Amino acid sequence: MVDLIFADYWSKSDAFLLPLTGLRKEYEHEMKSYLFWEDYSIVDYKLILTFTYEDYDKFKQFCKDYIFPKLDIGVLLVENYDYMGRAIFILDMSEWAFDIDMFLYGKYSKFSKEAKNVIERFHRSPQGKIKCYLYSALHPQEKQSLLGDLNALDYLVQNYEFDSEVVHRNGEIGGIYDKNNETLLTHTSQLC
Repeated sequence: MVDLIFADYWSKSDAFLLPLTGLRKEYEHEMKSYLFWEDYSIVDYKLILTFTYEDYDKFKQFCKDYIFPKLDIGVLLVENYDYMGRAIFILDMSEWAFDIDMFLYGKYSKFSKEAKNVIERFHRSPQGKIKCYLYSALHPQEKQSLLGDLNALDYLVQNYEFDSEVVHRNGEIGGIYDKNNETLLTHTSQLC
């Protein structure tokens, strides 16, 4: 539902699965997650994570100091590749299998409490706030002052003329991922 309001696609993997890796939101190297690449798929609980870099030696030290110790805590690094200034990591996310299954069906409000807490912490600003659409996707039934003391479902019905019966029957507002936007494209013959 929220996807109909936004002009551009917002990455569901960055919003809901990247936080579950245990990594921080901001690093000196751009980080992006994908659901599909080559033979890897989130359906098999494999998340694809990329970092861009310019100086390979500096990036290797960054991985040694920050990335590998964090990934060793819970998420398993399966493989990694270097491709034209971009590092590609394949992560085994099976520890979060239940939440990934809910993700695949766009049932963000059904995530485990632990996953919701991790996601909210990841996206929380220094001022303690989280974007309304992310919070609403995780808690569509919860009333919010920002929405005029309505829950997200009722807010959509009142302000965007969605069918109330359809919205409440679905019970979700985040929308399901778009495979085209969530697939990493590379020419694997050039992988090192």
